[in-house]
Amino acid sequence: MTLSPLLHVGYIKTGSTLLQKRVFADNTLGFSVPTEGYRSLLAEATIIDDSHIFDGATARTELLGETTPTPESTVSVWSEEVLLGDPVVRRYNGKEIAEKLHAIMPEAKVLIVVREQREIALSMYREHIIQGFFTPFDHFLGTGDEPPGFSPILRPSFLLYSRAIQTYQSLFGANRVLVLPYELLSDGFEQFVHRVQEFAGLSATQNIPPPSKRVNKGLGITSLTLARWLNRLTTTNPLTPQLGWDRRLANHIARICDQLVPSRWDKAMERNLRAKIDARFGAYYEKDNALLSSLMNIDLAELGYRTPTS
Repeated sequence: MTLSPLLHVGYIKTGSTLLQKRVFADNTLGFSVPTEGYRSLLAEATIIDDSHIFDGATARTELLGETTPTPESTVSVWSEEVLLGDPVVRRYNGKEIAEKLHAIMPEAKVLIVVREQREIALSMYREHIIQGFFTPFDHFLGTGDEPPGFSPILRPSFLLYSRAIQTYQSLFGANRVLVLPYELLSDGFEQFVHRVQEFAGLSATQNIPPPSKRVNKGLGITSLTLARWLNRLTTTNPLTPQLGWDRRLANHIARICDQLVPSRWDKAMERNLRAKIDARFGAYYEKDNALLSSLMNIDLAELGYRTPTS
């Protein structure tokens, strides 16, 4: 029996690097990647190419023509975490990409990983600064009083997860979309992998060792503040993923600072940012999280998500 390919579409900052390195590239778990550099090929077809001239059949031929033979009894995984959109760079094209993905690979199953909104907002800001921006936190998060036609970098509506989930369910079918919380990946790695294996049509692998170290660890808030100011002195080349010497130097200085700064400084600054997030979001996500709980059949309140009863 041929197993359906698996599309892992995000969200960003939900353990995607860990999944890509530790799970999806591991044939012993039943997964395989289509080819080296497949993420760039997928991004080229769905994000970069002009939507006015997009053709699903052509994109499918080009993508699948680049794949290598899939090891027997494994599921081919196409994983790219920015396919739901990427607020870090103000890219809000998730619905358009979903439609392109369905045109390219309608037989696929879809994995979406969500994360508690207050936590993901702070993590996204970290990523925003790490990518070379120097936006103040208040401008990234917004105040809620922006005039018409203006918005913060992170639009709060982006984290109303049920919207994207329902879009994918309407395109691929409700039973072909799996939504899991990042918190399960953090605290129950084997259980998380088993859920994905079962969804993909694979047998569960027993005794999966948890990751030995954290992947893609972010900077503390003090070092992040330093990095934000250093970013003013650096440039980013949009033509290559390689960092210039100035960015590499700035990152090195920030990492050194991260090792030297007392943890109490970071904790105090982080409490301040979290207080701003709480004030900004309030009860905004409660109803959507309740709907999300029913879509996932998971009590998200127990994982720290705000719901009407939590």
